[in-house]
Amino acid sequence: MFFQAGSSKVEYQGIAGAFSQGNWGVAKALSTAVLGQVSDKGRDSGITTSSVNTKNILIRDGENQQRLFGENVEETVRKLNRENLHQTVNKTDVEKVKSDLERDLDVATALVKNISDSGDELYYNAEKNEDSSFTVSKKTPDCEHISCLDIENDNSQQLKALIYSDNILTEEQAKLLSKISIAGMLNFTREEKVASAILYGDDLASLDDLGVILNRGSAGYWNEFLYAGFERFRAWVNMPTVFGASNATKDHAQIAKKLDEYNAYAAANGKPQYKLQDMAHSLGVSENKNMLNWSNYLNQDYKNTELDYLHAAGSYPSEEIDRQAKSIFAGVTTRYIGVDGDRVYSGILGGYLIGNNKNAMPNNGISGLEAHSEANQNINNLKYIYDENNSEQSKVMERTKKLLKLTYPKDSIREFNTIKKDGDGL
Repeated sequence: MFFQAGSSKVEYQGIAGAFSQGNWGVAKALSTAVLGQVSDKGRDSGITTSSVNTKNILIRDGENQQRLFGENVEETVRKLNRENLHQTVNKTDVEKVKSDLERDLDVATALVKNISDSGDELYYNAEKNEDSSFTVSKKTPDCEHISCLDIENDNSQQLKALIYSDNILTEEQAKLLSKISIAGMLNFTREEKVASAILYGDDLASLDDLGVILNRGSAGYWNEFLYAGFERFRAWVNMPTVFGASNATKDHAQIAKKLDEYNAYAAANGKPQYKLQDMAHSLGVSENKNMLNWSNYLNQDYKNTELDYLHAAGSYPSEEIDRQAKSIFAGVTTRYIGVDGDRVYSGILGGYLIGNNKNAMPNNGISGLEAHSEANQNINNLKYIYDENNSEQSKVMERTKKLLKLTYPKDSIREFNTIKKDGDGL
């Protein structure tokens, strides 16, 4: 099932999609069935790690099951049977499961409940939020401060209708879509995501040039960490058939497709072509990798379009993303930046988890959190966020300037590592 404008139902494929619509519900039902079997000591039949007795699956809210998944409860159970999940097993298998899980059934029960509760919240608020991409406009034409942006005006469905249409973009639309910004984790509100696009992006001549904000959505503070781990894992494992993709990732790939169609048309008709400028901070860099994975899954490339990446404090190796992107786009230039002491950028456990990026800037006495955030910001764009006439905002701006001066002593301007078309270099 593919996207239709105005709906969050983008595509529900995958044999075990950790956050895909129907499969998440089945996963919860199966885990509940497991605990039900374990707590029932009188049964002679049960489960192994690869087989499930579907008679023990209770799927509630049949009306929503039909509406969301296109299948009713009976059809879902029959589907499970067809996939050979319904098997008869012997008592030995049951006793092994009981032995493993009954050691702390209370903990197991709480785990399933937490997965269930978090999963629903993550699914609906982060993975499949309908406002997965949006643009912003000014309330007053002459204002150049974030307070003057009409951030809460939700144009996400109009934008989706544009990017999923069959029409060739106009030049104005292509210019708008050619710039994408992706915030990292713990940016919960639209304003925070717009601020991230401004603070970590290239120099802005005007707030009119912001482009598209990809919106992963939010499911609360603690769930944000759970989702960040899943998103980073999904980028690394590169199995879209199994683990799917968020609406934001699918919008990202579709925007690249629409821009590439425009560029092919523009080249044939003597019109201006546009590079895709893709800025990401922190977890947003893993989203870049997920977009490439999804594009490969769709057998989709963009050979009429050049790509410029800007990665700030990335949660995924920029060099790996650059290599994969070069097989999909006409040309790729990747700039990436990070500061020593930022574990998201450099990784943990010897660099094998999270970013695993090299070439960090020296840390001149700032904290790990500052190394991950303020030290990667663009000093020339602070004026769009902070009001020098507001004493509190002025203090924050001056503190950020001092951090940038410590990190880049020459002129406080960020110093990027650059992977060019012909390889790595500065």
